Amino acid sequence: MIVEIVYRDRPHSVFEVQPPGRAEECVATETRLSLEPDGLWIEADRYEMGTAGDGAAPVAVRRRWWRLLAASAEELSSAEAVIRDGRTAWWRLGDGFVDDRLLEAADRKWSEHGGGSAIGRVLKVDALLERANPSAPLEERCAAMGVTPETRDAAALAAEALGEEDYEDLA
Repeated sequence: MIVEIVYRDRPHSVFEVQPPGRAEECVATETRLSLEPDGLWIEADRYEMGTAGDGAAPVAVRRRWWRLLAASAEELSSAEAVIRDGRTAWWRLGDGFVDDRLLEAADRKWSEHGGGSAIGRVLKVDALLERANPSAPLEERCAAMGVTPETRDAAALAAEALGEEDYEDLA
Protein backbone atom coordinates (compact mmCIF):
# COMPACT_ATOMS: atom_id res chain seq x y z
CA MET A 1 0.00 0.00 0.00
CA ILE A 2 1.26 3.46 -0.84
CA VAL A 3 -0.17 6.39 1.12
CA GLU A 4 0.52 9.97 0.09
CA ILE A 5 -0.33 13.03 2.15
CA VAL A 6 -0.53 16.15 0.00
CA TYR A 7 0.12 19.35 1.98
CA ARG A 8 -0.59 22.97 1.12
CA ASP A 9 2.66 24.33 2.54
CA ARG A 10 5.25 21.53 2.59
CA PRO A 11 6.38 18.50 0.60
CA HIS A 12 3.92 15.64 0.62
CA SER A 13 4.65 12.45 2.51
CA VAL A 14 4.59 8.97 1.00
CA PHE A 15 4.38 5.75 2.98
CA GLU A 16 4.86 2.36 1.34
CA VAL A 17 3.76 -0.62 3.36
CA GLN A 18 4.97 -4.10 2.39
CA PRO A 19 4.00 -7.42 3.98
CA PRO A 20 6.85 -9.53 5.39
CA GLY A 21 8.45 -12.15 3.16
CA ARG A 22 8.29 -15.24 5.38
CA ALA A 23 5.09 -17.18 4.67
CA GLU A 24 5.34 -19.20 7.89
CA GLU A 25 4.97 -15.98 9.87
CA CYS A 26 2.32 -14.31 7.80
CA VAL A 27 -0.18 -15.63 5.33
CA ALA A 28 -1.72 -12.23 4.75
CA THR A 29 -1.65 -8.76 6.20
CA GLU A 30 -4.51 -6.36 6.73
CA THR A 31 -3.57 -2.71 6.51
CA ARG A 32 -5.92 0.09 7.49
CA LEU A 33 -5.75 3.81 7.01
CA SER A 34 -7.80 5.83 9.50
CA LEU A 35 -8.34 9.54 10.00
CA GLU A 36 -8.79 10.07 13.75
CA PRO A 37 -8.96 13.20 15.96
CA ASP A 38 -5.26 12.88 16.85
CA GLY A 39 -4.10 12.31 13.27
CA LEU A 40 -3.79 9.88 10.37
CA TRP A 41 -3.00 6.30 11.41
CA ILE A 42 -1.79 3.36 9.35
CA GLU A 43 -2.42 0.06 11.12
CA ALA A 44 -1.58 -3.49 10.16
CA ASP A 45 -2.48 -6.91 11.47
CA ARG A 46 -0.72 -10.13 10.59
CA TYR A 47 -2.23 -13.54 10.25
CA GLU A 48 -0.35 -16.43 11.87
CA MET A 49 -0.94 -20.02 10.84
CA GLY A 50 -2.65 -22.09 13.49
CA THR A 51 -2.40 -25.84 13.77
CA ALA A 52 -4.52 -28.10 11.63
CA GLY A 53 -6.50 -30.85 13.21
CA ASP A 54 -8.51 -33.83 11.97
CA GLY A 55 -7.67 -33.23 8.33
CA ALA A 56 -8.98 -29.67 8.39
CA ALA A 57 -7.06 -26.77 6.93
CA PRO A 58 -5.13 -24.69 9.46
CA VAL A 59 -6.85 -21.51 10.54
CA ALA A 60 -4.91 -18.26 10.34
CA VAL A 61 -5.31 -16.22 13.52
CA ARG A 62 -5.24 -12.43 13.29
CA ARG A 63 -2.79 -10.64 15.59
CA ARG A 64 -2.31 -6.90 16.04
CA TRP A 65 0.97 -6.12 14.29
CA TRP A 66 1.74 -2.42 14.38
CA ARG A 67 0.24 1.07 14.36
CA LEU A 68 1.94 4.11 12.82
CA LEU A 69 0.96 7.77 13.28
CA ALA A 70 1.65 8.96 9.73
CA ALA A 71 0.65 12.58 10.40
CA SER A 72 -0.42 14.32 13.60
CA ALA A 73 -3.58 16.45 13.75
CA GLU A 74 -1.33 19.52 13.62
CA GLU A 75 0.43 18.25 10.48
CA LEU A 76 -2.92 17.40 8.88
CA SER A 77 -4.11 20.98 9.39
CA SER A 78 -2.17 21.91 6.23
CA ALA A 79 -2.85 18.71 4.27
CA GLU A 80 -4.91 19.03 1.11
CA ALA A 81 -5.53 15.33 0.50
CA VAL A 82 -4.70 11.82 1.65
CA ILE A 83 -4.18 9.39 -1.21
CA ARG A 84 -4.10 5.62 -0.82
CA ASP A 85 -2.75 3.45 -3.63
CA GLY A 86 -3.21 6.27 -6.14
CA ARG A 87 -6.85 6.99 -5.15
CA THR A 88 -7.97 9.93 -3.03
CA ALA A 89 -9.19 8.70 0.35
CA TRP A 90 -9.85 12.09 1.98
CA TRP A 91 -9.76 15.62 0.55
CA ARG A 92 -9.76 19.02 2.19
CA LEU A 93 -12.95 21.08 2.23
CA GLY A 94 -12.87 24.15 4.45
CA ASP A 95 -11.42 23.18 7.82
CA GLY A 96 -12.25 19.49 7.51
CA PHE A 97 -11.85 16.44 5.32
CA VAL A 98 -14.36 14.67 3.11
CA ASP A 99 -14.17 10.87 3.20
CA ASP A 100 -14.28 10.27 -0.55
CA ARG A 101 -15.12 6.58 -0.20
CA LEU A 102 -18.25 7.32 1.85
CA LEU A 103 -19.22 10.20 -0.41
CA GLU A 104 -18.84 8.04 -3.50
CA ALA A 105 -20.85 5.21 -1.93
CA ALA A 106 -23.66 7.59 -0.97
CA ASP A 107 -23.55 9.13 -4.45
CA ARG A 108 -23.86 5.69 -6.08
CA LYS A 109 -26.66 4.72 -3.72
CA TRP A 110 -28.79 7.83 -4.00
CA SER A 111 -28.23 9.23 -7.49
CA GLU A 112 -28.96 7.65 -10.82
CA HIS A 113 -25.82 9.04 -12.45
CA GLY A 114 -22.72 9.87 -10.39
CA GLY A 115 -20.01 12.34 -11.26
CA GLY A 116 -19.71 16.10 -11.36
CA SER A 117 -17.44 18.34 -9.33
CA ALA A 118 -16.44 17.16 -5.86
CA ILE A 119 -18.18 20.14 -4.24
CA GLY A 120 -21.23 19.51 -6.41
CA ARG A 121 -21.24 15.85 -5.37
CA VAL A 122 -21.32 16.83 -1.68
CA LEU A 123 -24.29 19.14 -2.22
CA LYS A 124 -26.10 16.82 -4.64
CA VAL A 125 -25.84 13.81 -2.32
CA ASP A 126 -26.91 15.92 0.67
CA ALA A 127 -29.99 17.10 -1.23
CA LEU A 128 -30.85 13.54 -2.27
CA LEU A 129 -30.43 12.24 1.29
CA GLU A 130 -32.61 15.06 2.61
CA ARG A 131 -35.28 14.29 0.01
CA ALA A 132 -35.16 10.55 0.86
CA ASN A 133 -35.50 11.19 4.60
CA PRO A 134 -36.68 14.75 5.35
CA SER A 135 -36.69 14.16 9.12
CA ALA A 136 -33.01 13.10 9.21
CA PRO A 137 -30.89 15.73 10.96
CA LEU A 138 -28.02 17.37 9.08
CA GLU A 139 -25.46 15.52 11.24
CA GLU A 140 -26.92 12.15 10.21
CA ARG A 141 -26.93 13.04 6.51
CA CYS A 142 -23.36 14.30 6.71
CA ALA A 143 -22.17 11.15 8.52
CA ALA A 144 -23.75 9.00 5.79
CA MET A 145 -21.60 10.66 3.13
CA GLY A 146 -18.38 11.10 5.12
CA VAL A 147 -18.42 14.84 5.87
CA THR A 148 -19.07 17.03 8.89
CA PRO A 149 -21.84 19.64 8.89
CA GLU A 150 -19.09 22.29 8.75
CA THR A 151 -17.56 20.80 5.59
CA ARG A 152 -21.03 20.53 4.02
CA ASP A 153 -21.55 24.24 4.78
CA ALA A 154 -18.13 25.01 3.27
CA ALA A 155 -19.24 23.20 0.09
CA ALA A 156 -22.41 25.31 -0.05
CA LEU A 157 -20.40 28.52 0.37
CA ALA A 158 -17.91 27.45 -2.29
CA ALA A 159 -20.69 26.59 -4.75
CA GLU A 160 -22.41 29.90 -4.05
CA ALA A 161 -19.17 31.80 -4.63
CA LEU A 162 -18.65 29.96 -7.93
CA GLY A 163 -22.26 30.51 -8.99
CA GLU A 164 -22.95 26.78 -9.32
CA GLU A 165 -26.50 25.51 -9.63
CA ASP A 166 -28.75 25.18 -6.58
CA TYR A 167 -28.37 21.55 -5.52
CA GLU A 168 -31.17 21.92 -2.96
CA ASP A 169 -33.73 21.88 -5.82
CA LEU A 170 -32.69 18.57 -7.39
CA ALA A 171 -35.63 16.49 -8.59
